[in-house]
Amino acid sequence: MKLKLENALYEKCHELQNNGITHIKQYEIAFQDVIEELFPDKCWWEVTGCEIFLHLFEYGDPEKTITEILNKFKED
Repeated sequence: MKLKLENALYEKCHELQNNGITHIKQYEIAFQDVIEELFPDKCWWEVTGCEIFLHLFEYGDPEKTITEILNKFKED
């Protein structure tokens, strides 16, 4: 499931980048939506320990944030 999440997050990230999206709030919402679509019975924070918005704000790199989301993935 982690690999599926990784693929979906990178796909969404590249879609946003290709559309010229640069605002971190849009990435935050998109990443949270991807997580909740893949894990419909959980809220995004139950799936990862990454504070998505804060990480995006601090680093300004959506791909680095994806890595952090995956590093803090909470296995069942």
